Amino acid sequence: MLATLARILPLALTAAINPTGLLLVMSILSSKEDPGKKSRSFLLGALMFLIVLGLLITFTFHPAVQQAKNPNRISAAIDVLLGLLIFLALGISKFGKRKDKPKKKQRKRPFAVIGFLYMLLNASTLIPFIAATKIISDQEPGFWDKLPLFAVLVLITMSMISLPVIVSSLFPEQAERVLGPLKSFMARHGRTVADVFFLAMAVYLFIYGARRI
Repeated sequence: MLATLARILPLALTAAINPTGLLLVMSILSSKEDPGKKSRSFLLGALMFLIVLGLLITFTFHPAVQQAKNPNRISAAIDVLLGLLIFLALGISKFGKRKDKPKKKQRKRPFAVIGFLYMLLNASTLIPFIAATKIISDQEPGFWDKLPLFAVLVLITMSMISLPVIVSSLFPEQAERVLGPLKSFMARHGRTVADVFFLAMAVYLFIYGARRI
């Protein structure tokens, strides 16, 4: 279990470094109407997506791979594919043109659904999380062996976007003083920090998978 934990930690940290999500949660907290409830709903939706995805990989995708003629080779090919997807996501993020979306009229939105969909579309979190979940499914035989590792993975993945909500709830008066510098740093350098981790994990997954094919 400790060996598996050591392998998933870098991927979990990569999944957690999510400057866009952090700034989004901070913007929700700065809203005037019930920001605490909205931000908690957003986090709940994001958490539910990660749990559902982890269960799908563990109980459907992973058993299907294990029933294949050469599961080890297929598993290695998936690692290579995930590494290539990270390279692709980095390229799109770096060189893709971003179009300004027209402003829409404000209306009441289900923030739990927004959190769920955000995680679904957030490749910088999604790909490392899938890779780490796959490692847990490959290395640990029983469900109860997988469960604590999966819990650690989810908690680390959610840590960065949860931080503003935790600080605002526990220390409401000091929240702006604590979170202000963090928001400023992530707005300026968050993308660079995330790209460095993302690139390192892409190289790791590609080499690790290619050596086993």
